[in-house]
Amino acid sequence: MSLLSSLRINVKQSGIVRYERAVRRLVAATRTDKATPEWRASISEGASGTTYGFVSTAASFAELSARETLPVLVRRLFGESAGDAFLEELSAEVQSSSSTIRRIHDDLSTLKLPLKETPAFLFVTRLNVRSGGQATIENVIRKVSEAAQKIGAPRRVSVSSTLIGELGEYWVAQPMTEAAELDKHKSPGELLVEAYGEKEGGAILASSAAVLERVTTMLAFSRPDLSNLRP
Repeated sequence: MSLLSSLRINVKQSGIVRYERAVRRLVAATRTDKATPEWRASISEGASGTTYGFVSTAASFAELSARETLPVLVRRLFGESAGDAFLEELSAEVQSSSSTIRRIHDDLSTLKLPLKETPAFLFVTRLNVRSGGQATIENVIRKVSEAAQKIGAPRRVSVSSTLIGELGEYWVAQPMTEAAELDKHKSPGELLVEAYGEKEGGAILASSAAVLERVTTMLAFSRPDLSNLRP
């Protein structure tokens, strides 16, 4: 089972420059350290302010559990005293944080993780599903991808669901290379109706409404300078 480890950090507006400077120092220290796992960084803006996202993939929980925690990694790279000072510097700018472990649904995805290239940004749809609605929403996600393929819409997505964190969450991430792609972006409803007609497409969409509690979307802009990616 492929997994996605995700850390989201909400940073104080007054501390953004200092926080990014600290993360860059950590990235520079890990560049030649093969024991450190790779991660991709992104930034998004919302009602809660500026949020940084850091994600990495793993083949299993065993692989994840073998990884160093951030404090252990930092103290190994910088030394005990300097590492503690760095952790204090980093945490001083953090307003809140949350972490999740998600299962990557290769059967629902039309692109594979980890990505070989860094997109300009991700168009992310987060679906909060009621208990018992997982099979229904997975069928809808599958039908939307089939609809896009049927009408030739340029839609590639990675789908994951939360295993540790807020259960019932599905994340559908679509990489984009430029903002102009948003002008051509079609909603799931538009894709379903265009591919299957109003009656069948509408029925598929209606089945999702019965199991969804909330749907949110966001743009997550890639930050290669804050990522730890090896050539």
